[in-house]
Amino acid sequence: MDRTPFPHRSDFADNGGSAHFTWAALAQDSDFDPIAIPGRIFDMAESVRAAYNNAIDTDPETDYGLRMTSGYRNPIANDRLPLSSEASLHQWGNAVDLAPLRNPESWPPGYDTYDDLMNLIYEVAVIGLDEDLYDFLLHGGHVHIEYDPQP
Repeated sequence: MDRTPFPHRSDFADNGGSAHFTWAALAQDSDFDPIAIPGRIFDMAESVRAAYNNAIDTDPETDYGLRMTSGYRNPIANDRLPLSSEASLHQWGNAVDLAPLRNPESWPPGYDTYDDLMNLIYEVAVIGLDEDLYDFLLHGGHVHIEYDPQP
């Protein structure tokens, strides 16, 4: 498979993040070096996080949090994953994997299982992001969201 055009070196950053998703958290929850292409993955994650919290409680102070378990992956790291596709949009910084926080004590009331929270994340992602521009997949303990404007 042709994996060009690769992101340009100047597209990457190794610090920063967004209001609720930091490089430190990505490094803690990911098997990869915390390198990302700022912008799209953090925008997707923030949109889903806001919709997730709003679905649970409309109080703007509510924050049950989400984990970003994967963002950008270089082709070598991508190929090492047994379930990853050679065409994974993680390789261009156009995909993000999100999951609930691990500690059940931090889960919202009424959600007793990890699967319940995964389903909620999936549902709010599908409702909150344009299905013509984004694809969604629930698998491997996370919700995979990718920006794919191709028909």
